[in-house]
Order: sequence, then C-alpha cells, then structure tokens
Amino acid sequence: MLVILGLLGAVHFIVPLFFGYHNIGEPVGVFLSLLVAAYGYFREQIHTYIKRKKNTTGFKVLVSVLTVIVVFHLMVAGWATGKILFQKKPYREGPGTAVVLGCEVNRDGTPSALLESRLKTALAYLQKYPDEKAVVSGGGLDYYGLTEAESMKQWLMKHGIAEDRIYTDDKAASTTQNIVNAAEIVKQQNLNPHLVLITNTFHQARAQGIAASLGLDYTGLPAKTPLWLAPTYYIREMYGIVYTKLLE
Repeated sequence: MLVILGLLGAVHFIVPLFFGYHNIGEPVGVFLSLLVAAYGYFREQIHTYIKRKKNTTGFKVLVSVLTVIVVFHLMVAGWATGKILFQKKPYREGPGTAVVLGCEVNRDGTPSALLESRLKTALAYLQKYPDEKAVVSGGGLDYYGLTEAESMKQWLMKHGIAEDRIYTDDKAASTTQNIVNAAEIVKQQNLNPHLVLITNTFHQARAQGIAASLGLDYTGLPAKTPLWLAPTYYIREMYGIVYTKLLE
C-alpha cells in the first residue's frame, strides 16, 4: 500500500511539469513520495538494519542529525501552514483597485490554469465595480512571447474589460515586487488607493503580509486553486513565506 501511495504521489507531483508549472514544490513532493514508496518496498531490510546498528555510535549520531532536520522542517511547515490558513484578513466587500498578481503563462502566451483562476476572479470584480481600474503585475519569461502582465491584459480585454481600465507592470519578478510596483502605479495614476489583492488562496497570506508591512490599505480577494495544483503550490508557498521573511 505504501509503495502504491508513494508512486501515485510522485506521479501527481510530476504531472504539473508537463503543463509548464515549475517550482520547488514538485521536486520536494516527488522526493517525499519516493521516500514513502522506498520505505514500503524495503521496510523489512530497513528494520533489520536498524536492529543491527541501533546501539552503534555512528547510527546514534545519524539518528540525532536526522531528528533535528525533521523536527526543524516540521516546525517550519507548521508555522507556514498557520500563516497560509489563518493569518490573513477576510475579504472586505467594496470598491478598490484590483491588483492581480502574476503567475506562469503557457508557451503560447495564454494564462495558465492558475493564472486564469485569478483573472476570472478579477473579471467578476471589475464587472461588479465598473468605475474601478486594475493593475496586472508580472514580468514572466521572454521566451513565452508575452510577459505575464501583457498576457493578463489581453485576457481581460478579450473578456470585455476596456484597455483604459488596465495598467500593467511587466517588471515584477516576485510577490514583493508585484505589490510594491502596483502600489507605485496606483499612486502615480491617482487610482483608488484601496488595493484589492487578487491571487490564489494559498498565496493570500504572503501577499497580505507584504501589503501590511508596506502600510498599504488593502483587502484580499482569493481566487480558487485547482485541486490538481494545490499540493505542489502549498509546498512552494511554505518555502516562499520563509524566503520572504528572511531575505526580503
């Protein structure tokens, strides 16, 4: 059973690679899944080895080191999970400038499934508040043909949002840059200073934490995360929260 579950888990984390999603969640997920499968397949040999070596100094040192590593990662995972699930403000209904945070685009320049879920949420918001503007933010990669911001702008225009309602930031390469650049555009263009941060559920806590640290007036409007992408992006977000806290 463990072998089957582990292999299925590895496949689940590999599949997003074929749809253009590349992040740290995939190798980590595959590694953990294969560990489960390996333990299931070699469990008798592993238990025999442990019984034979458990009283040796080398084995005790190895167990101690592994215990520290595992406990540390569990603490980080628990802390990050708490932030993802609980440390974000509930959505506050009302007008504001929609700030759509970037994500991968497909190789033909169209939004990926994850980015499209953000755009659908933004579209509904802009239709509800026809006097408000949007800032779409994301630099992306040149070989896709379009930046994330331009891809988002074209999608919104295709779905009925006028071009003069959409401002683009095609320089941002991180969540922090997304929000900093968008806030600057809002200020320069004299848009509604209340920011409506539109990103997926797993990403809201980090985005809102950055906005709060900048002293911005904001609320978060979560977009649904496709279930088949949730595990890999959940893992990615744990590392993203740690990176933002320590290095940005």
